Amino acid sequence: MLTRRFVLAGLVAAMTTLAPLQAYAASWVTLGSRSVSLFHDHDTIHVGLTSGLFSKIRMSVTGNAIFMQDLHVTFRNGTSADLPVRFLFLPGTGSRVIDLPGAARVIRRIDMTYRRVPLGGRAVVTVQGYKL
Repeated sequence: MLTRRFVLAGLVAAMTTLAPLQAYAASWVTLGSRSVSLFHDHDTIHVGLTSGLFSKIRMSVTGNAIFMQDLHVTFRNGTSADLPVRFLFLPGTGSRVIDLPGAARVIRRIDMTYRRVPLGGRAVVTVQGYKL
């Protein structure tokens, strides 16, 4: 007959075995970076098709300040989503987590529309996706 101690020991062993699997199942992955010179008003980050399924994205900016207006995300199946950002990124700041519409999908490319900031130089925009 199983005692209470054996049942609890089994549950603890099962939880410690499954916890690392869940931690690796979903994580933030860098989709790409783009150095923007602020002489243009848009740039594109091409994402590899083998990167996986994503449900959320976020951005970070290093270098100089940039005003990000919109993101246009194109998925592998040909559909796209326009995501208004409208945020002034100071150097070293990041965006909020942006949920992608619909189910998790493969991202083909991300088109960024931004505005020049006075006295701004080069900025590096990095986009990360929440991989399932």
